[in-house]
Parts: sequence; structure tokens; C-alpha cells
Amino acid sequence: MERAHIWLDEHSVHVLIDGEFDRTVASNLTAEDLLELRLRGANPAGPPLATPAAVRAGDLHPNAVIEIDRAVDASGNITLGPARLKIGANLARRRVTLRSDGHLVHVVADGALTKTLPAPADLDYTRLRGVRLAVDALPPAPAGPIHVERRVGRDGVVMVTRQSLRIGRVHAGKNVTIIVEDTHLRVLHNGEELSLHARTSNQPVTRFTAYAPRPDR
Repeated sequence: MERAHIWLDEHSVHVLIDGEFDRTVASNLTAEDLLELRLRGANPAGPPLATPAAVRAGDLHPNAVIEIDRAVDASGNITLGPARLKIGANLARRRVTLRSDGHLVHVVADGALTKTLPAPADLDYTRLRGVRLAVDALPPAPAGPIHVERRVGRDGVVMVTRQSLRIGRVHAGKNVTIIVEDTHLRVLHNGEELSLHARTSNQPVTRFTAYAPRPDR
């Protein structure tokens, strides 16, 4: 005879059979139902045995934080019901987790926070497939901006993330450091800032070091 252990609250019911996790289903219990179970001898619950059940229509607290997994399309966008979010071409064709508190949407990829966007107005998350309550803390953003090196060409131009940056012919031949920020690209040489450029491309950095100088340069 199998022995079942049930963990439950107002949202989820977790079932263990003979000490092994079996399933999670949505709960229909109210606070009054849980109190009645306590009065009948139910033991206080410890930590949840698994992640919460999927969010149901009308069952999402106004302050709840939810998560949902989605694939980014080839254009760097994600569709959530009637809303379309621009995630960025650097995450195209990748699967990410969207985490929302109703005000902001945080994009998590490979366990790191990669972007934060305003949440779509009046989006009913309970009607979306795969929505779940968040149980883990929001992961931190990567530490600091990306630094890359480039050698300035004869025309005074360098290329970063498929974007041309005109540094000036006076700097031709120099190895410069470019700090890749969310909205700007900063060009430095020996710690001195040479120029600042608005970032117009969301392409990822694929080369971090400068090419070696050619013999004819």
C-alpha cells in the first residue's frame, strides 16, 4: 500500500508517494479551508516541496511576481498575448525567462539578468501559457560593462558590434579600449577618453581583442 504525503496552500498542492515527489496541481482551497484542516489535525507545512502550480485565471495576487519562459524570435522580439516586447538581436533564437511584478519585465538568460523593460499595460498574465509564480531571487546583472580592444585604421575608424566609430585620423594606428555600455560606446587610449558615441546596434560583441598590425601599416 502506497503512502501519500500532501503539502498544500491556497495556490498549490504537492504530492509525494512513498517519499518521492509525484506531482503538483492547482489548489482550490481558501484560508478558511486550511484553518479547518489545521483544526482536524493537519500539521503546519514546512518549505514547499516543489515550485508553485501554474497561475490560474483570477488567482494572481496584485503584488505577485511571475515568470514565464519564451523563445526570442529571429528579430529579437517576444510576443506575450497582444503585447510584443523588443528583447534585442543579441538574444535572437534563444530561450529566456521573463520575470514581471506588473511594473517591470526582467529578461533572464543563462542565469543572468540581461535587460529590464516596462511591463505591458493591462496584460493579463493568467491567460498566458506557462506562467508560474517566481520562487527564486532575481539574478544579478553581469558585473560591469564589456571592454574590447581595437586598432584604429588609417581612416581613423574602428568597428564594434557592426557599428563604425569615427575616432579621427590623428589616432590612426593606436590600440584603443572601447567600453560597450547599454546606450553608449566610450573610446579610451591610455585611460584618456577620445570620443563618446551613441550605441545604435544591439549586436553582441564577438571579438574582444585588436587584430595584429599588418606589415604594410
